[in-house]
Amino acid sequence: MAQQQASTLFFIPELMEQILLHLDMRTLLTSARVCSSWNTVIRDSPKIQTALFFRPMPETETQNHPRTTNPLITQIMWPQFFSTYFNTDPPRKIQWGAPVSALAPLKDRLITDTIKPYLRAEASWRKMLLKQPPTSRICFIENEALQGTIHFYAAWDLGRSMRLDDLERSIEGGRLIPSRDPLYLYADAEKLADKMDSWYREEKKTALEDLFPACDLIVHSESNKLFSFPSRPDNADWHLTYISGTELDNWIESTRAPIRRCSGIEPVWTPSMRKRHKKQARLKKKQEKEEAKERRKHTCPNCGYYNLYFGLDLELDFDISGSDSGSSC
Repeated sequence: MAQQQASTLFFIPELMEQILLHLDMRTLLTSARVCSSWNTVIRDSPKIQTALFFRPMPETETQNHPRTTNPLITQIMWPQFFSTYFNTDPPRKIQWGAPVSALAPLKDRLITDTIKPYLRAEASWRKMLLKQPPTSRICFIENEALQGTIHFYAAWDLGRSMRLDDLERSIEGGRLIPSRDPLYLYADAEKLADKMDSWYREEKKTALEDLFPACDLIVHSESNKLFSFPSRPDNADWHLTYISGTELDNWIESTRAPIRRCSGIEPVWTPSMRKRHKKQARLKKKQEKEEAKERRKHTCPNCGYYNLYFGLDLELDFDISGSDSGSSC
């Protein structure tokens, strides 16, 4: 009798939905294979589809909702598929620099069997969103010689959020190179040479902490690969001006992705940059105080006029105060 009541409970869609929503994402995905009734509930429930990152979160629920990365990406897809099948890391070396790829763990040599499920064209992961709620934005980071490390955002196609299938096609086509960090990619192979530099690690850490929450993924490029600056600027805001017809346009055209630039160019504020900026600000403030102090010394206390001849190496044979009595005015 009790078993029959439990079976009846699972055939009530509303109750079934509430129970399934308490499952972790991986279990929830595989639960669709239990029976056709479960599959129908999972497929037709907007809340379950949102929990599985198949459907964007309703706008009414996005307010004050922390943006979360798809756990399937961070726990499974990236370590088992993207960062291994599309591996970009240099060969591991021992102390004397000899490659030890032959001593790789067995799971690395069996990677072909591991990735087979991901390569199916009908695999459900291809339809998944990268984040919930999705931003549909890509953050591009560029190491520019004059401005330092800078970044800007580009928007994905309006009306459609970016999916894992879109990302996989760009990586498969060689236009993006995945790193070991989920959703952090390179736009060109030249950037891989800087991976071990301390300044680059600092930039990457700052980007993941400060920029990553505002976008779906980050693309890091070498200097002047995605955009460039004019050699002779004609206006004061030249460093914030987008120059059309650059490599960014060529890159977007080559990816055949509906991307458009949607923000100005801003610096990437790493901790060392902030430290230097604060130091320069303190020095500037100190200099301004000293200049103000000097001006007060040469300003008439009675009329408030400043001695314009102060600081000029001139031999004057008359009283600049305009008074013969010796007073300051």
